[in-house]
Amino acid sequence: MAPGANDALKIRGKIVPAWQPILSPRSVVTVFFGFGAVFLLIGGILFKASEDVVQFQEQYSDEDQEVVIDITEDMTKPVYLYYQLDGFYQNHRRYVKSRSDTQLHDPAAAVAMDRTALKKLCDPKSENESHLLYPCGVVAATVFTDSYHVSVAEPGSDDFQNLAVDERADTIAWVSDVEHKFTNVNPDEETNGKRNSLAYYMWINEHFPPQICEWQGPASGEPFRQIYVARKPRDLEAAVVDPPEADCDFQSDPMTCNFATRQYSSDPADRFECEGKGWKRTQNPSGWGVENGHFIVWMRTAGLPNFRKLFGKVDQDLAKGTKVKVTIDNRYATAEHNGAKYIVLSTSSFIGGKNSFLGISYCVVGGCCIVFAIVFLFRHWSNPRKLGDVQWIQWHDGNSMFLPPGCPIRRRKAA
Repeated sequence: MAPGANDALKIRGKIVPAWQPILSPRSVVTVFFGFGAVFLLIGGILFKASEDVVQFQEQYSDEDQEVVIDITEDMTKPVYLYYQLDGFYQNHRRYVKSRSDTQLHDPAAAVAMDRTALKKLCDPKSENESHLLYPCGVVAATVFTDSYHVSVAEPGSDDFQNLAVDERADTIAWVSDVEHKFTNVNPDEETNGKRNSLAYYMWINEHFPPQICEWQGPASGEPFRQIYVARKPRDLEAAVVDPPEADCDFQSDPMTCNFATRQYSSDPADRFECEGKGWKRTQNPSGWGVENGHFIVWMRTAGLPNFRKLFGKVDQDLAKGTKVKVTIDNRYATAEHNGAKYIVLSTSSFIGGKNSFLGISYCVVGGCCIVFAIVFLFRHWSNPRKLGDVQWIQWHDGNSMFLPPGCPIRRRKAA
């Protein structure tokens, strides 16, 4: 016989050594008790971690307003600021498919993409007034555009001071998304002898410009008002009308923008200088264009119709009795799809935010294991049964077709 042939015969004959546990009542009960104890322990730890998370949530409507949140428990830094949307189906198949990832991360490919291919990828949001959109697609076109100014008053005081909120892209978005998936196309640069802003309608720069006109908060004494990036004037009587364009200088360092009191306005009468008391020009802390952190966060679609997305992080403890005032710059309508908007302040734990479902699930499974163990134990105690043995098998004529040749046969013992 060739070397190894005997081993092959053993494998084919299924007579190789193997671990064959005997599921005796005692071992089954022990396993169920063990699994039950482990699951209850893990569930208790997860539930405790979830309950230790401090969270405050306030709903707001489709209008500019101030929301005051009373902090009734100490919040240990970091404190996370979220926005929550209810009734928005980012998980719809046609919604998720309406985007061009190539356009978002490859500037050279973005300006050279074929119109037909772009329409196919981004339908039904691929163009506006015959101008191709940058970025295109329904996911990008529905980006959340509300912004928040946060101020805080210490316990026992009504003097609100500005609270720093970190909105940088590498703070609120996934690092892989920031570094590899989103790269801006500079509107003022040229591709194939044509300025990029004339090849596309780069609407994203009007919502997330490189420079913003920042309100200095309640302490400045100036009331809040909506300020927008102005548009460059266009010749609407020309044979070929140029796409709308944000009135910003993308070639300067740092980049600068002009502002207006009305959205999408190019009228000099609407210009706002953004200087003096209460207002200040500053570089967009979250970045501009498709590299803006809020845009990147939005483009990672949610799996459920009610979801939260991170807006910023507060690196400061908030003591019990503190009042947090959130001034809302409302630019995002939810009434048209019967949705709702919330502002959320929350701490975190090693499992993330407040979510007791996982801990409760582990406790339920552990409890079921304990119940099964008790039932099996009672059944075995009330009606015990000996383990099976071949000596109790009734053989016919001293032969059995179930045993291999050479196996000793025990006949049933006489009564």
